[in-house]
Amino acid sequence: MLPVAGTKSHHMQPNEMSCMPLLSLEVKWVKIESKSQVTGVQQTDIQLPFELYYFNQKLAFFEPVVEKVMIKASVDSETYGSSEQRILIENVLNINLSVALYESLFLLSENY
Repeated sequence: MLPVAGTKSHHMQPNEMSCMPLLSLEVKWVKIESKSQVTGVQQTDIQLPFELYYFNQKLAFFEPVVEKVMIKASVDSETYGSSEQRILIENVLNINLSVALYESLFLLSENY
């Protein structure tokens, strides 16, 4: 949580200040499929659309840090304990690093 401008006082505890959320993580749905194969392998596939936003205090709205992307994960587990994990991102992963994001993180570190 980021303190709202003008609410910081050296006499105030962090829980007494007016605060705004710093990050907003959006996952609108999750798809999980699990299959047992005749060979003794348990396969679990997970899909989730993922977006991450931060609150830009100067503009007073959320801006994207990680733009919408589909993340796919797969775990194959054998009966005798060995497993293989994979994470796949098929599209371009857009990460937006801005001065405003840096300032928000710096403000957060200063106040906590």
